[in-house]
Amino acid sequence: MECKQCTDPGSSPRPVPADRDMQDLRALRSDLVRAGLAEEDGDGVVSLRCGESFFFDGDSPACFSISSASGEHSAESLLHAAVYAASSSAACVVLARDSRLHGMLLAGRAPSSDPLAPWGSSALARSLAELVCAHPADGVIALEGHGGSFLLYAPGIDHLRDLLAMLAQGYIPV
Repeated sequence: MECKQCTDPGSSPRPVPADRDMQDLRALRSDLVRAGLAEEDGDGVVSLRCGESFFFDGDSPACFSISSASGEHSAESLLHAAVYAASSSAACVVLARDSRLHGMLLAGRAPSSDPLAPWGSSALARSLAELVCAHPADGVIALEGHGGSFLLYAPGIDHLRDLLAMLAQGYIPV
């Protein structure tokens, strides 16, 4: 993952993903939308780490600090931050939704979050962090009790695409 310095006038320098990485992130998001795994107008679907920050691509591209994402941010940013904080190797996170794939994950005994933790809560973030700590390199987590949602994380966009392809073919990473 390459980072460059933000050059916005009047802002303090901070690392941002290289243009090529952001293009790859946008392409991943577009592919998820075409596959029916994400809504076209949904924010918080895909993120990319750059140093101690992460970036969303979507209708409202946004940057968040991994260490300071909290209730003041979106529910999605809190969940992405929990993954990045729990795994130094995670560089890309996807929140997707598909009832069939979610059911396959649960039936295959894939890791799943606390079913009682409300969406976007610190309890759900803690549940995700615990699961990510157990498998820090990459993984797929069923978000139990959240309408067919699941989360994928990997050390890069290409690796994350590989996880998605394996999941679509019926391979359940546990």
